[in-house]
Amino acid sequence: MHDHFLKKRLKQMKRNQQTVSFEQAQSVGLLFDATELENRNFVKAYAEQLKKKGKKVKLLAFLNEANQQSNFTFKHFSRKEISWLLRPKGDEVEQFIKTPFDYLINLYQVGKKPLEY
Repeated sequence: MHDHFLKKRLKQMKRNQQTVSFEQAQSVGLLFDATELENRNFVKAYAEQLKKKGKKVKLLAFLNEANQQSNFTFKHFSRKEISWLLRPKGDEVEQFIKTPFDYLINLYQVGKKPLEY
């Protein structure tokens, strides 16, 4: 069901696709699993490198446990914000989805349906 509704939503979205080299890219979205501290530190360091190169960087993270959500400097969602179709919900998620990035990078090793959405 998850894949079916994801494909349906993708068909409804209209995107202005252009080819942009990574050097010319101005905006980058980073999706990642922030459950482990090591992953958070890696992504935050990478985001800082991109910012130093003049890129606007926006992060969205998934946290396995809702109680881990205190004092993070990046937008995030947890299992509490996932529907039965494994679709993330909430204002932060919708804003991220609607943001037109030059590059969207998935920085997670194991596929997670909520992040794939």
